[in-house]
Amino acid sequence: MNYYGIFMSVGWLILSYDLENRNKNNEICIAPMQIISPLGALFCIVGSKIFQKIFRNTWEGNASFGAMYGFYIYFCLISIFCDIPKFMNTIAFTLPIVYMAIRIGNYCNGEHFNNEYYSIIEGLLQGPIIYLILLYNKSNIDPIILFVVWVSIIRIYSEFLRNKFDIKNIVISVIFMILIFFYKHLISFEIIPFLLFVLDLTSKNYLNNQNIVKNYGFNFSIARHYTRANKVVHLFLFLIFLPFILKSRLILLGALSNLFDRVVHGYIVDYIKIPYLNYCFNIADIMIFGGLFLMHLFNT
Repeated sequence: MNYYGIFMSVGWLILSYDLENRNKNNEICIAPMQIISPLGALFCIVGSKIFQKIFRNTWEGNASFGAMYGFYIYFCLISIFCDIPKFMNTIAFTLPIVYMAIRIGNYCNGEHFNNEYYSIIEGLLQGPIIYLILLYNKSNIDPIILFVVWVSIIRIYSEFLRNKFDIKNIVISVIFMILIFFYKHLISFEIIPFLLFVLDLTSKNYLNNQNIVKNYGFNFSIARHYTRANKVVHLFLFLIFLPFILKSRLILLGALSNLFDRVVHGYIVDYIKIPYLNYCFNIADIMIFGGLFLMHLFNT
């Protein structure tokens, strides 16, 4: 049983209830909180699992940074309906509860540290302690900035307690601490395609060979053994559909990422595998089909 998901869901229910009470006059979001709030939990879980699969080649376990990346995309999406600075600074006081719940889930799953009790200690530091810091904060620093900085500092310290030290977790924590100071400028739906494009290229170039699949076919591993004139055919198709592709930034960047693979390597680098199904794909594929779906949805 995945206690991580269960306890995080409980924490998110508390956060959603608090948000709904604070949004009675639609000062935070014009959209119903019954719709906005559950999406946050969904993006956290999906982001966590995709991060696990891409960088650790497993669907098991959970990844805090993947959850935070998913959470960031969630903020970009809801920025259309919500006052994001007000939204983020409101949930900053409830997020410690969510983090405490997540660490209890880690403890129950027996994951995260070689000594299970470290998960509880980290939860106490990221939960009640940070809440007290926010509660008695007398500075002009936004609560969400304080929250992310303290969570990242605790995460860096906790990394040294893990049985497998990973320098990437330190680097990502530092990046989050820097970026949170510019969150008002970064939260924008328009930046999502570029973030996905960079994440896709990073994954393709830094994953180990045993974690990737060389796809000589088309998207989602269709006709994967098709190799003849591969580069020419895909370059020709890209040029033919270019006027259509240019209508969507998501489709354009996704197509460019895969075209780069085709021209340079002669194959697409796929790294997301669906268990029990014979399909492999990458974030660029998701961008292309996501862009097609949005174009169909809005009839553009």
